[in-house]
Amino acid sequence: MQEYILIDQSQVYVEQYCKLANKLWSYPQYDEEDAALVFNLFQVEVLLVDVNRKVDFAAVNEPENQIEENKEE
Repeated sequence: MQEYILIDQSQVYVEQYCKLANKLWSYPQYDEEDAALVFNLFQVEVLLVDVNRKVDFAAVNEPENQIEENKEE
């Protein structure tokens, strides 16, 4: 494994782990929508706004009982 990405489902937040020489890892973190995530292994750049385009963080962060109440209305 050379690189892996963790994406938070409840807020704009991404952790990127990239393996470097000598068993060291870099650990950049992104928490702004206009940030660009660059996959080192593939040389691909993805904007966080594109990653989270269809995510409604307000609905994700709403307590479950409130979501159930809204469904009944």
